[in-house]
Amino acid sequence: MGHNRPMGTTQAFTYCRICEPLCGLEATVRDGGLLQIRPDRRHPLSKGFACPKGIAMTEVQNDPDRVVHPLRRRADGSGFDRVSWDEALDDIAGRLNAIRRRHGGEAIGWYFGNPATFSYSHPLWMNGFMAALGSPHFYSAGSQDTNNRFAASALLYGSPVLVPIPDLKRTDLLLMLGANPHVSHGSLITAPRVKDDLAAIVRRGGRVIVGDPRRTETARAYEHLPVLPDGDAWLLLSLLNVLFDEELEDRDACARQATGVRTLRRLAAAFPPEETASRSGVPAPTARALARDLAAAERAVVYGRTGTCLGRYGTLTAFLIDAVTLVTGNLDRPGGGIFGGSPIRVDEILRLSGLATYGRTRSRVGGYPDVLGTFPAGVMAEEITTPGPGRLRALLVSAGNPVSSLPGSAAVDAALDELDLLVCIDLYVTDTGRKADYVLPATTFLEREDFPLPFLQNHLTRTSRGPSPSSRRAARPARNGRSSTTSRGGCGSASARSVRNGSRTASASARRRAAWSTRCCAPDRTATGTGCGAAASACANSANARTASSSPTTTAPGRCGAGSCTRTGACTSPRRRSSPRSNGSPPRPPRRPSSRCA
Repeated sequence: MGHNRPMGTTQAFTYCRICEPLCGLEATVRDGGLLQIRPDRRHPLSKGFACPKGIAMTEVQNDPDRVVHPLRRRADGSGFDRVSWDEALDDIAGRLNAIRRRHGGEAIGWYFGNPATFSYSHPLWMNGFMAALGSPHFYSAGSQDTNNRFAASALLYGSPVLVPIPDLKRTDLLLMLGANPHVSHGSLITAPRVKDDLAAIVRRGGRVIVGDPRRTETARAYEHLPVLPDGDAWLLLSLLNVLFDEELEDRDACARQATGVRTLRRLAAAFPPEETASRSGVPAPTARALARDLAAAERAVVYGRTGTCLGRYGTLTAFLIDAVTLVTGNLDRPGGGIFGGSPIRVDEILRLSGLATYGRTRSRVGGYPDVLGTFPAGVMAEEITTPGPGRLRALLVSAGNPVSSLPGSAAVDAALDELDLLVCIDLYVTDTGRKADYVLPATTFLEREDFPLPFLQNHLTRTSRGPSPSSRRAARPARNGRSSTTSRGGCGSASARSVRNGSRTASASARRRAAWSTRCCAPDRTATGTGCGAAASACANSANARTASSSPTTTAPGRCGAGSCTRTGACTSPRRRSSPRSNGSPPRPPRRPSSRCA
């Protein structure tokens, strides 16, 4: 390439690290300077697609306003002066050491934003730095958008990083809640051409239903199901109610993959669609029809993203999403919610290194459980202002802007003024950076070597020649026990083995926790010492969500091994044939053959 280009001009191939699709990019570089970025047409996943954000990184890279030298705030607060790296690092280290000697390492904290996750090295060194200090003051933007999903996974599967992804390439019915991939391109799923994947579902005779309060760009393209803000949990509870009441559940899947189904059935009985309609915004006939469609579909999956995490019941909603997928027989099954298998065992690395945590420690203010070692950023301001041992006195912020992004921004803004030291690492002087003692320049993703470590098990791909996506027959696992399509997902996946192996080493209390709790029932229904109000505390992005004292306990579906299954529970009754119901409800529709891993 490039033989007709001027001397010094080369083409470099990389990938975008602004959001999770990780689209392939082709960069034109001349004498070390970036000229332009274009989509990489030969990239095996994005195939020539890249959104305007990725292409616009040329402007960010070459922006004259970008921070490229260390900046120190003037004593009078009137602005910043450029200083050398030696000056900046010597002063920062000296002040941190003084704080550590006087108040201990636990007085120093770190907040990191989403971009930090897209660098494999940054989280590694950041975690090492905080571990060396012995500080619990670790906060991330995850408590605004994904931590309650991770909390639900920890309670369901024993690891916060095991998240089922929708098998878009084979599903027949996708119920999508709180997601707008026509604009956001997807989250907790790495599918660069997600618009094509959604369109293909309809082309092969399937359906895409978009549950959202707003008629989003994605909802306008498919079937829009208006849901009231924070109404997702009520809708999902009513779906479970109908599935159990009309005997539409996949009893084989329930018996093979879950414990506590009897309790789930009893809890869902209190939430028929007629009772939840005023909370969910979905009329009872519509909810009933949706439940029946999910049960009758050959392959169906429920997918929820950021919108479902931002309400009061974010953890409960994530839990119920997987519960509906499981009860309809679509968890860990082709065309349903599948578990990706990373070529590098990220989940196992995190488990062995002690980083895959949920509730191992609790925050000083509010007593909230950690998620992946981080506390809710919504309490960070109070951690700064609340006197006592462990008070947060110095803060490093990387790739984040908590003054603008955290709830209670006025309180955060005021609290930062009380710190003894604030250091920001960023491309620009942000609202938070203007309050910092130092602003240190960061690299763009074009300036560093990288590896998509956190996202390897979220790739939705075809790894081998398998059945046509239009096939209505349940796909069998490949001979190695793995599903024949997707990123090594399905039965016998690497992640499946991780859960199974991890369960053997889990503590007795963790094993007891892996069952449906009779005390965690539904929104606004709590019991002494726990309840679903605690679901919000796992994300806990609001300092006033302080009433929950512990997190809800949930199911742990059994996982499939390579060619064999282990029963970890039993159904409440034997599987029944379709027959008219004595209570007048419609007969159970014919079911697809049960998917097994044998």
